[in-house]
Amino acid sequence: MSEKENKQIPVKVELSVKVDGKEVFKKTDDLLTKWFNRFMTVFISTIKLSLKKLDGTDVSIPSIAYYTDFRIFNKIAIGLDNTSPTGSDYNLKNTYMTTTTLSNRVVQETDNYIILDSSANFSFTEDKTIYEFGLIGYGAGIEFLACRDVVPEGISVSNGQVLTITYRFIIGTYP
Repeated sequence: MSEKENKQIPVKVELSVKVDGKEVFKKTDDLLTKWFNRFMTVFISTIKLSLKKLDGTDVSIPSIAYYTDFRIFNKIAIGLDNTSPTGSDYNLKNTYMTTTTLSNRVVQETDNYIILDSSANFSFTEDKTIYEFGLIGYGAGIEFLACRDVVPEGISVSNGQVLTITYRFIIGTYP
């Protein structure tokens, strides 16, 4: 197999955290869970997948050909635990808030890559320090954790402030 035939399509992920519109944290190449990687295989295969739902139970789903309601970017959650993430995480350790609406938009598209942003706003009614961030996917009637990130020092948010979380996916060869 030639080098060209053996190349993988890279997926680069950036997490941006803003408080009242001002960026306070940015991270590139965060940890995608194995559940995200397994979910992505439904787009290129007809095999059944084994995923772990947010409650930790195992589930097997057929390929995407059987379903029309797949949204890998469904919700964003924030939490209060600073335990380091692992590829086997299936939920946040201590969820504080989860969005009900998520803004998804293609930011840029070329012949070599596509950039997609998924964002959510969280309004605070009390002072909190947020440590963990998660992107939740949806497919075949289940929700699963696609990404989990931790800011060890935490992000302090005060009553009345708005926290904006953006996950940016860069799929393909980005300069």
